Amino acid sequence: MIKNVKSVVIPNSGGMVGIETSVVMGIVAGNAKKDLMVISNINKEDMVKVRKFIKEKNNEIILDRPCNDIDFNSPSKDRELLSIEVIYNLAKVIKFNKIEALFTKVITLNL
Repeated sequence: MIKNVKSVVIPNSGGMVGIETSVVMGIVAGNAKKDLMVISNINKEDMVKVRKFIKEKNNEIILDRPCNDIDFNSPSKDRELLSIEVIYNLAKVIKFNKIEALFTKVITLNL
């Protein structure tokens, strides 16, 4: 997800791109209860606030933390379950109807 956020237009952003914009959208108007759809309901008025926040940040560093394997929010034990092999094997056998709604939404948002 981070690689996409660097150069892909962020949904509901009015054409903006970048990690900074997506993070500010989540902070200013996001809904954390929506999991991966945090910024799905952001509107034009929210984006005015986002642009203002980005402009008036005064170069203050609020959180300075490296992005590395030790620093993720999920425990390492949970991530061990998601090896490439496990994901690949699941992809070969999972019933499409179990994931179709999710993938349809992902495809729609990425179009």
